[in-house]
Amino acid sequence: MPNFPIDPHGSSAVEARSSLSISHLIQTLQHYRYVIGLAMAGVAVGCAILAIAVYLLAPFQRVTSQPFRLEFKGATVGEYPNGVKFSAAEIASTPILLQVYRGNELATFVPFDDFRRAILILQANAPLENLAADYQSQLADPRLTAVDRDRIRREWQARSDALDKNSYAIDYIVTQKSGVVPPTLVQKTLLDVLSTWAAYVINEQHVVQYQLAVLTPEMMDERPAERTDYIRGLQALRSTIHRVRDNIRDLQEVPGAEVVRTKSHLTLAEIQARLEDIDRFRLEPLASTIRGSGLIANAAAATRFIEAQLAYDQRELRARQQAAEQVRQALAVYTLDQRGLRADTPGSANTGTPAPPGQMPGGALSRSGETVMPQLSDTFLDRLVALSAQSNDVKYRQKMIDDFRRLAARAIPAEDAVAYDQQLLRDLKGDGPPALKASAATITAELDGARAEAKRLTAEVNEVYVTVSRNLNPSTELYTLTSPSMSRTERALSLPRLGLYGLLLLLLALPITVLICLAHNYVREEDAIEAGLPGSRG
Repeated sequence: MPNFPIDPHGSSAVEARSSLSISHLIQTLQHYRYVIGLAMAGVAVGCAILAIAVYLLAPFQRVTSQPFRLEFKGATVGEYPNGVKFSAAEIASTPILLQVYRGNELATFVPFDDFRRAILILQANAPLENLAADYQSQLADPRLTAVDRDRIRREWQARSDALDKNSYAIDYIVTQKSGVVPPTLVQKTLLDVLSTWAAYVINEQHVVQYQLAVLTPEMMDERPAERTDYIRGLQALRSTIHRVRDNIRDLQEVPGAEVVRTKSHLTLAEIQARLEDIDRFRLEPLASTIRGSGLIANAAAATRFIEAQLAYDQRELRARQQAAEQVRQALAVYTLDQRGLRADTPGSANTGTPAPPGQMPGGALSRSGETVMPQLSDTFLDRLVALSAQSNDVKYRQKMIDDFRRLAARAIPAEDAVAYDQQLLRDLKGDGPPALKASAATITAELDGARAEAKRLTAEVNEVYVTVSRNLNPSTELYTLTSPSMSRTERALSLPRLGLYGLLLLLLALPITVLICLAHNYVREEDAIEAGLPGSRG
């Protein structure tokens, strides 16, 4: 680096610095390059030490996650197989967690409140999350119009509906403030939560059973008043048997129920036939035998009882007939209304309006043998709407027809009950043929035998119902584990973010270091000028 003579007044040095400022700056930085390098290295090491310390001392949590998938029908729409509403939060409900907490003796590690807050059920669907992020970025565009936003939302809804929404993950989160639970016990706890929830909803809520009310065998138990009043006991037993038979008819509508066999190799059709035999061959003849044996202590009271039963059965018959008639009338009114709408359509074939001259049926116009396609008029569009409405309401009309058929079929047993009550009333009044006689012990034994047999057959019906429910909604497929449990540590600050902070600090430290070096060199030169010595510019 050249040296300039020192002027007592410093004019030559000042002129030299102003004329060679850029070169002087570069030479100065080259002279201080080792100092700048050491300074930046020190800043980098300091940043690294500080980043590691902040990373280790920052709040963290350890998450153990167990992915699983719900397999039962209705999981994607929030319903159990029997139609009851379902929410994923029920898996980690307080009763379930309390049972798991006690079963695994977690009280030695963590309080229950902390344990309850540490369990989370989250939806784990990577394709759905990626799709949501994609559409969120599209909706973030400020240039989109309202029409474009609506179109994007419809696309999102259509694509998201096509994705699987029954994948979840149960997480156990351990923070610095919560107790430390051994990792193996955490994994077992997560599996226990799933299995306990499955057992609870199966055994307590019966969510896998078909949505049908099935009578239990306890319905056949004898009441105290029926033991002394043979007519009352006979009527009560017959009524219960008829309810079970109606129950069997409803159960036969369930897919696969007719081919199921019980442990005693009975089908629903055979159970129905045996109950019918009990009613026909054992109970119906028993009424006249009771009357002929003189076992009716108060004939007037018995007559009034049967008359009351007859009035009840007649009301029940009218109610069932009226219910079927209401459905039939509603269907007739609905069908007539649809026909009226089509008949009132302007220009339709039902109006009787002749086609304009030169117009062919179907709308084609004939001009000198030429065929011209018709225009899309309001009449043509009305016809299209009427045809589409007629095709779209097929399911609704079919449902109404099925309801009418079901309600009309329910009136048949009510008619039989009315006829039986009328016949029994005639027998009690002595209008019937001479009846057989039997002892009270024989009548009691016959009633008890019929009751026991009907009770056993009712239990068979319940067995068929349980088997059908198990076949339609297997309890072992409520959920499946999609992968082994995984553990990860999440911290408040991540290493990439700390690295960005360190890089920013280095970028700020570089110009500060350069300015300090230039200032130091300037001070040295000024001291040299004032001392009258050759200025060292390096």
